[in-house]
Amino acid sequence: MTIQQLNLRQKIGQLFITTIEDSQINGETINLLTQFHPGGVLLTQNNLIHPKQIYSLVSDLQSYSGKQLPLFVAVQAENALKGMTNVPSQQLLGDVNNRLYTKQAAAINGKEWHALGVNMHLGPGLHPDSTDSFSEDIQQIAYHGRATMEGLHKNNILPVATDFLNNNEHIPTEKPLYKSNVHPYLYAIEHGLEAVMTSNIDEAVPFLREAVHFDGLIIYEPTSETINNNIINAIKNGSDMILPRSPYKTQLQLMESVYQAVRNGEIPEENIHRAVDRILSFKQKVYRETPAFNRDDFLEPFSVRFMKQLEDKQPLSN
Repeated sequence: MTIQQLNLRQKIGQLFITTIEDSQINGETINLLTQFHPGGVLLTQNNLIHPKQIYSLVSDLQSYSGKQLPLFVAVQAENALKGMTNVPSQQLLGDVNNRLYTKQAAAINGKEWHALGVNMHLGPGLHPDSTDSFSEDIQQIAYHGRATMEGLHKNNILPVATDFLNNNEHIPTEKPLYKSNVHPYLYAIEHGLEAVMTSNIDEAVPFLREAVHFDGLIIYEPTSETINNNIINAIKNGSDMILPRSPYKTQLQLMESVYQAVRNGEIPEENIHRAVDRILSFKQKVYRETPAFNRDDFLEPFSVRFMKQLEDKQPLSN
């Protein structure tokens, strides 16, 4: 479906990456997908039980969303899942400090998620203060972030670099950018990064769009209690997508608030068009119909052995 075929409510829905409560489709989720048309769904630990269940859930989500407006299906899985290969933490990968191994680990992870219909991964985290950072050294973070990105890209997963300018961080002026915490992000963008997530939209958007000329997705993750005003300001300032992580009714209210803000002129409609056009173009890149479920796609012997040796920091072998 082209942007010209979408009505205003559909366009606004595309700006939102929503969350759902259960591990299977329910009435609220069906209503969300068919009436509000979100651009994506983030699967959290509450939604993820085992591969067959995840496959069924993703298939149902895409079915109700429709082939004309497929979803970004995102994960930010931090814990091992039953039936899937356990992926080492970024910190462990940084300790091993072999970029080829980091890329291989991401490729294994991406292959299994792709087999389940997932097409977006919130990560790598590229900030030294990220919860699970590769390192305190910004160049090492940059190298392993790029390796992770390439491993995910190999399996048609869109990586989203997280934690950009979070906690009200500012663009550094007292030292060169290549010596600052923004360096890993700039390095990743230079090598093909197409999506960034931030909670600091006021500084992130002007810097990325005007200084860096970044034409990828900028995803805003609001953190304050004034979430409604923050989301409206984020869209006005050039954010492409919003990840509110809110309960069902709050998500509907937020979409309605954005709709009214566009109708009354507070948000220029051209901002909506620009964001949706970018969203649809990236969906064309990553969306593929998921093949039939195959248990052999998971826990492949080499993958399990590779990850175990990484965790034990042993020499790797075939």
